[in-house]
Amino acid sequence: MDRISRQARWTNDWLDLLNYASSIGDEAWRQSIMHELRQGDALRELEEQEERRLQLQLDLEEISRQMEGIYLQLREEESGSIRSSLWNAAWQLKKERARLVSLLRGDSASRHRGQRLGG
Repeated sequence: MDRISRQARWTNDWLDLLNYASSIGDEAWRQSIMHELRQGDALRELEEQEERRLQLQLDLEEISRQMEGIYLQLREEESGSIRSSLWNAAWQLKKERARLVSLLRGDSASRHRGQRLGG
């Protein structure tokens, strides 16, 4: 079962319990279930942030590999037009790397804020 299916099943199970607690009039149990549902949402958000952070890091590593290849080609290339194309490709990768780093820093900052607020 994949992560999304597990999350949906977890939520459905807790909602079933919530409905049952409401139907028997057990307000304390209902509140306890509501608390669990809120906690589950917060944990899922943290997991999703961590997945985004890991993907950004993988993307950054791939860009670094591509840039390394371009720089190796630049050392050996003599043609001016090909060198120009390589420099342009390197520039585009640098811009993409800056964008990813910005996203990574923003995601990291929001994760730290969430930990301070929740913990």
